[in-house]
Amino acid sequence: MMKWDKSAYKKEIYNSQYIMVDPEFQTARPQSNSKFLIKILGRRLFSVRHLDYGGGNGVLSEILKSRGINSTSYDPFHGDSSEIIATQRFDLITAFEVFEHATDPHAVIDSIDHLIDTEGMILFSTQVSDGHIQNGQRLSWWYACPRNGHVCLFSTKSLNMLAETHGYKIRSISRSYHVMWKKMPAWATGYEKLLVINPATETPYELYLRKFRWLFKVLTSHPM
Repeated sequence: MMKWDKSAYKKEIYNSQYIMVDPEFQTARPQSNSKFLIKILGRRLFSVRHLDYGGGNGVLSEILKSRGINSTSYDPFHGDSSEIIATQRFDLITAFEVFEHATDPHAVIDSIDHLIDTEGMILFSTQVSDGHIQNGQRLSWWYACPRNGHVCLFSTKSLNMLAETHGYKIRSISRSYHVMWKKMPAWATGYEKLLVINPATETPYELYLRKFRWLFKVLTSHPM
């Protein structure tokens, strides 16, 4: 079985035509994610060191920095900020639509583990395959899209196993959005009490807002 290296992925997947298969990648998705983070964390976002892991062209971090937020972007296929982040630890790491691109998700967790503070939180998105993949049936799930770089798919069980293997606790906000931590940061105490809910009748963004409403109250009522 042939294994691609980084240069092969840059040539065949993350090339100049990538925007054609993932048009939201360039601006729409990072703009939406920035609005979400600012909406939910509010002024507390100004107190954390944020890393957008797998941040693509860095638009999300640029938006946050323009608001005065301490944000850094890292993506192995866009630019080279590895030296910048090598000596830093971050309170909040986001990884929006990253894990499904990983040929070795354990290596991704190991990399993040060297970047997250002891009391840090990882907020990430990847859709779970529950109900979409059945034995003996042809795979027709839209999210399974190698041309987009989606080469690693998770069920809820396998995602939990991945986190637990590396010593992380994990909670799912919806079918798409998840949070991991080892020691809950003071600014998010109580977050682990949030439960998984059924997202059938709500959009991911609505789920985001509703599930974080309780956390937002905690953040705004406990000064840093």
